[in-house]
Amino acid sequence: MKLYQNKLSPNAKRVRVCAGELGITLNVIELDFTKGEHKKPEYLAKNPMGKVPTLEDDDGVIMWESPAILTYLAGKNPQSSLLPTDVKGRADALRWMFWNTAHFEPAVYGLAMEKLFKPMMGAEPDETRIAACTKDLERYAPILNAHLANKTWTLGDAFSVADISVGVVAELLLPLQVDLSKMPNLKAWLGRLTERAAWKAAG
Repeated sequence: MKLYQNKLSPNAKRVRVCAGELGITLNVIELDFTKGEHKKPEYLAKNPMGKVPTLEDDDGVIMWESPAILTYLAGKNPQSSLLPTDVKGRADALRWMFWNTAHFEPAVYGLAMEKLFKPMMGAEPDETRIAACTKDLERYAPILNAHLANKTWTLGDAFSVADISVGVVAELLLPLQVDLSKMPNLKAWLGRLTERAAWKAAG
């Protein structure tokens, strides 16, 4: 399998973690954004969004959007239990992945762009956007923290694609220096995530 990525992309890390959990070896193809490699016609033919990651399976299947890639990989390896096989469990996993994409991720990624990536690029942070994203984070992070009470993983006892999908976002709370002292469940869950071998190997 080929993974087209940029090493700085948290979304690409999702796929690397998932592949590691499944024991899949990926042929990683690094795209240099500074050279516009993600906008070249040959790449856009695979992913018309011009973003990363994109997975190209050995049988020619091409998949983009990282939560979809996780679902695809886990679905091809049902023995792993990364994606529940029962209707309720699968819907629950998708619910948290959708929630993350719609609510939690925009808040965290917005803060990361303004407070981490813009300074790296020599750009001035947008204080209005920081305030708006901080407000959203203060709304959504406690929801995740409350859900994780008395749970090892997002769906309960079993590690799943939901943990990978939400986890790469939550991990950014650490370099953002978000105070997690009032969210002990989220903090403990994040600690368990980052200690997994596949997580460490994904970088």
